[in-house]
Amino acid sequence: MHPDMHINNKLVNIVLAVIAACLLALCVASVMNVK
Repeated sequence: MHPDMHINNKLVNIVLAVIAACLLALCVASVMNVK
């Protein structure tokens, strides 16, 4: 395994975390708008 693969895995995890945070924020915003 190359060290680059490890860095790529870290980047993928960060991107997934950011996407999850955005989806969570959208869900919270939609709930706030409904109420």
